[in-house]
Amino acid sequence: MRERLVGVPLKSALREILANIIRVETRLFKLNKAFHLPYHCALHLGMWRGPYRTTGEFIEATWLPLLHLYEHEITTQHPALSAYLLGQGLRSVIRSVLEDMPAQLEHPALLDSLVAMAIGCLRPSAFD
Repeated sequence: MRERLVGVPLKSALREILANIIRVETRLFKLNKAFHLPYHCALHLGMWRGPYRTTGEFIEATWLPLLHLYEHEITTQHPALSAYLLGQGLRSVIRSVLEDMPAQLEHPALLDSLVAMAIGCLRPSAFD
C-alpha cells in the first residue's frame, strides 16, 4: 500500500490506511464474532503477510517507513513512538469499538475520529 500513497497528502493516506484496517476488521468480525474478539491479536493479517516475528519488527517495516515518506508534513519529535501508536494504538481502538459498540464500526465519524487522532499524534504542536 505504501507505494500507492506516494504523492498523496498525509491526511488522505491515513484515511485510506485506516479505512482498510476497519474494512478488514469488519469482515473478520462479521465472519465469526465469537472467534474474532478473543483471537484478535492472533489475526493481525499485516503480521502474517511479512517475515515479522514481533510487533516491533512489523512497525519498523511498515509504519515507520510510511512516516518517513511524510516527514515534511510531520512535526513529532518521536517518530518511532508515533509509528507504534498508529500501528498498534489505533488498531486497539478499532478492536475496542468492535467489542463495545460494533454498530459504530462502519459509521463515517469513527474514521474521521481515527484520522484526527493520527494527525494529533504526528503533529502534536497543532494542538498547543
